[in-house]
Amino acid sequence: MRGAGRLAPSLPKRRSRTVLIDVPSVCGLMTGGLYLARRTAAHRWGSLLALGCLLAVGFGIASASLDASERTRTAYGRYLEHAEVGDLVINPSLLTSDVDKALRHLPGVTDVHTDNLLLATFDEGAPRAAGTLDSASESVRGSIDGRYRQVDRPAVSVGRLPTGRREAFLSKEVANRLRVQVGDELPIAFWTSAETLGAPDVRVKPIGVEHLRVVGIGTLADEFLPDELYPRFQVIVSGDVAVRYSCVPDNPGRDATMAEALAALFPERCAIQYRYYSLHLAKHGTGVGKVVARFSSDAAKLNDELPAVARKQGIGYYAIPTTTHDEAARVARSLRPTVAVVALFGAAAAVATLVVVSLAFARLLRRSRADSEVWEQLGAPRSTRFMGVVLPYMAMVPLSLAVGTLIAYGLSGLGPFGVARAIEPSPGLRLDPAIVGLSLVAAGGLIICLFSALAWQAVRTPSAQPLPAVRRRLSSGLLRVAPLSAAEGFTAATDRRRDAGGRLGIASAAAAIAALTAALVFGSNLGSLLAEPGRFGWPWDAAAVVNYGYGGTNVKAVAADLDGRRDVVSWGAAAVTSEVTVAGRSVPGFVALSRQSTLPLPVLDGRFPRHATEIALGRRTAADLHLGVGDRTRIAGRFGAHEVTVSGLVVLPSFGPVLADRAGLGIGALYPASIVPTAGASGSEENVSDEPGSDASFIAVRLASGSKGARKLWAGLGPRIRRWTSDNARPFTYDSPVRSPEIVNVQSMRRGPIAVAAALAVTVVAGMALSLALSVRARRRHLALLRVFGFTGRQVRRCVRWQAVTTIVLGAAIGLAPGAAVGRFAWGRFARDLGVDPAPSVPVLVLLALVMAAVGVGILVSVLPAVTASRYQPATTLRQE
Repeated sequence: MRGAGRLAPSLPKRRSRTVLIDVPSVCGLMTGGLYLARRTAAHRWGSLLALGCLLAVGFGIASASLDASERTRTAYGRYLEHAEVGDLVINPSLLTSDVDKALRHLPGVTDVHTDNLLLATFDEGAPRAAGTLDSASESVRGSIDGRYRQVDRPAVSVGRLPTGRREAFLSKEVANRLRVQVGDELPIAFWTSAETLGAPDVRVKPIGVEHLRVVGIGTLADEFLPDELYPRFQVIVSGDVAVRYSCVPDNPGRDATMAEALAALFPERCAIQYRYYSLHLAKHGTGVGKVVARFSSDAAKLNDELPAVARKQGIGYYAIPTTTHDEAARVARSLRPTVAVVALFGAAAAVATLVVVSLAFARLLRRSRADSEVWEQLGAPRSTRFMGVVLPYMAMVPLSLAVGTLIAYGLSGLGPFGVARAIEPSPGLRLDPAIVGLSLVAAGGLIICLFSALAWQAVRTPSAQPLPAVRRRLSSGLLRVAPLSAAEGFTAATDRRRDAGGRLGIASAAAAIAALTAALVFGSNLGSLLAEPGRFGWPWDAAAVVNYGYGGTNVKAVAADLDGRRDVVSWGAAAVTSEVTVAGRSVPGFVALSRQSTLPLPVLDGRFPRHATEIALGRRTAADLHLGVGDRTRIAGRFGAHEVTVSGLVVLPSFGPVLADRAGLGIGALYPASIVPTAGASGSEENVSDEPGSDASFIAVRLASGSKGARKLWAGLGPRIRRWTSDNARPFTYDSPVRSPEIVNVQSMRRGPIAVAAALAVTVVAGMALSLALSVRARRRHLALLRVFGFTGRQVRRCVRWQAVTTIVLGAAIGLAPGAAVGRFAWGRFARDLGVDPAPSVPVLVLLALVMAAVGVGILVSVLPAVTASRYQPATTLRQE
């Protein structure tokens, strides 16, 4: 009390009573800290409000981005559960009552639903040549037992599912191509599948024409990923329509003639081409391999009951499976770039918010330093002064985070992104409690710790300005004016005693530049991958697909057209199979058939298969099967079963039969030619050859002129290319790389790293500008002293510019190496997960340009603070300080 009394005569009377009664009585106590906190809040309420709004908006954006990232990642899994999608879909290739019974009684299967692929066209059914009918380009599907209504329900964008009579549900591709909407009428002509077995030039009529009302538009469970291989025009018709054009024929018997077999297997009254069986398994995805293997065994036995003439012509049962587990894995890999970019944007928003809020808090602490000095002189201990400074801001943090949570909730309807948007075409407002809770704990804890550290530093005994050192430096006469300006700028950027925001500015610049470098390194490697098709499994200049991937190629006709052409360097033929199991699991893959079909696919590890007892696997498939180069495993199929050695890991193109599982990037296998019979699926005698190849469905061509000559090649072949197929149908031809769904989505998200880099660049600029403004304001006394000792306004401006350059250069020196390392690591993980060769690189020239641009931006943002610093009047400033 005596110490307080000695100060009383120098204070106004009213203020003396307040200090003598309130402050000394509570110094060192909690109530003293609360008292000082109330005074701080009363004087700084505007700053508290502004800082709280800044924190709320930044936290809301960051939380919404992180929630949208997680919502995008989990969208397909939630859809599968909600839509009750089956674990496995099998197309037995040939439909009879025998195979129908076998599929419905497979062990481990708990539920079976079916749908029929009907031969139909979207028109009024004018007579046409049988060769023009195609079951895959316009896929009309109908179920008579509840598929697409009870299970495997599509994601509806507009309208509803076809639950009434004479109704149709369209995929988005069909709706866009035909320009129809919900409520429109769509004519569909149905054709008997028996007509496709005759001469292709015979004119045929439809067996029925239906005018169906469009009741919904959406996306099927296996169509969320983009597909550049086949056109997808799916229509689901109501059950009453499916019943009229579907049937299940009986087995014609072993002794039936070919005419009797075709008449029995392909009744003229039926439009059905294939039947697909959607199976729910007791063990879900873990039992798929056993179920496929069991059906393949049953199918082999059932094939013995078919007419011998039919088996000779390649007609028989075999499994063409599509697994939901593999489709979900492809969707997850495809969405991963989108998920990563959205998460990075949220992280960038969090970093930007943290930097700006920290610098703003440092500025407010600087403004509160005078009050802290008075409190110290009045006897308040450091703990009380700390509470008085920090408690108002601590109280502001939870309120700001609560408001930020409301902002995040309002923004939650923006996600999910990418292909997941089709899964949730009209997402509602909701937040993941786990994401929000973790964000609240992390943000609140980090900000409170940071505020506490800055406030504790601020309430320490203020250090005097090193005036004697300045005098010695100026009087030495050893330094010229320009180096002195640089030295002052360097000291301002690094000396913590002068500016609470200096080193924080360097730290924030280093963090932002590190993140920016990582984004640029990742984006550069991503661009290199997209620019080199060979790296993602397409090392050819041109390609063709025969019979929708189901074989039947006339290899002799292909050789006659391609051999000897000057523009053809090499060509190869390959078959694709989905019925081979590796280690008990169905694995789609390539079979190299032609004498020239080394298929120069990228090899990630090991080597290309050289013998019939060797196979190569995709990286993801090898990881799922726990196999590596040199391991032995067992493959099984129609050819039997035998042991093989994994010779290497390869990158496969996105390829396979329509409406079946496909190989691609890290998925699939490269099988030996011995697993494929020499006769083609069509059984045409001209297709039988000593060299396997008639089961080929993929023709790959490398041209002397590169991809520029692909169009010229196909145009030059003209109608002759129809001879490549057994049914005289024109194959699909490609003059540009066919990208897997993962690569398509990566291409669509290529600007993502650039957007993240731009957000981080804005963070650097905003942080630098605010840091310089805080520094200039905090160093007013020092700058005024420099003017007293002879500095001109130009020299003061140089000091500020050198401070900006120093902050950027030191931040780059600290952040470039870690950023490049993080970028390389992130790209390596991403590329290996895709199943491609990472081949990581660091774009040195780009990073040098980044540093130069950052220095230029630093100089630019220093203009206004430098002008402000040069305008301080020494006498006025020193009197105020």
